[in-house]
Amino acid sequence: MMPVQHTTLFLQSSYQQEKRRPVLLETRLSYSPEELSKKAEITGIVLSHPYGPLGGNYDNNVVRKLHSHFAKKGLVVVSFNARGSGNSSGRTSWTGIPETEDIKIIVGFLAKEEEVFSHTENAPDFPKPSKIVICGYSYGSVISSSLRPMDFPNVKLFYAFISYPLSVVWLLTLWKCNWFFKRVEEIMGISKIPSSPEQSSLNENIEPQPVLFIYGDSDQFTSLSSYQKWLRKFPAELQNIQPRLIEGCDHFWFGKENKIAQCIEDWLNEVVIHNTD
Repeated sequence: MMPVQHTTLFLQSSYQQEKRRPVLLETRLSYSPEELSKKAEITGIVLSHPYGPLGGNYDNNVVRKLHSHFAKKGLVVVSFNARGSGNSSGRTSWTGIPETEDIKIIVGFLAKEEEVFSHTENAPDFPKPSKIVICGYSYGSVISSSLRPMDFPNVKLFYAFISYPLSVVWLLTLWKCNWFFKRVEEIMGISKIPSSPEQSSLNENIEPQPVLFIYGDSDQFTSLSSYQKWLRKFPAELQNIQPRLIEGCDHFWFGKENKIAQCIEDWLNEVVIHNTD
């Protein structure tokens, strides 16, 4: 078997505060040429890690496992260190808003959008995906949920949220927590909000997106009853949502990473790979 190819590069964020240097995001790209050659259609996945100030980075146990697993399975995989984490410059924001712009650059790179890819130094050549899974773990799932289908009209987006920190989003994003809740609920199908007045008519046509929602029954930050109460907000007829409760697992998933990888792989095969919309 041919080895997985790995590339590390730095992508410049589009979010820049006045008088501050541009933020460079340490980005890891991996894929298996042999496995990709077997695919009729290319799927990519972007992995977003937990909260940086508490030790989150792209070498987190869950992110690293998923990165390795799906590169070997024939996906084009990108994980990145958020601002202030690893070798990325800048610092974690109080609100999460700069991070929402950062992740757009990461997805734009994987989607090979001209305005991102052409301005990336030493950009490697890799197959362009037609589908991209936006996969976030913990705080990373909050930031990942900010991405909307209209942001990337040339690819089909799918979402996988792991241990969404439902009960502490307010602490991670301060006064922007309601905005993030609206975004994730819009993705999942029960909230319609315009990001600006001129986009109101466009938002009326947003369809609920395919979402895999993975959580453990022993999460230290969000109780099982809180997850269940929140998920009941989503009408049963919204078949786009796939909740997956994994018993015996807490927020950190140490020793249980394989369970997450298998859960996502099963969902990929069922929902993503065979999606022809």
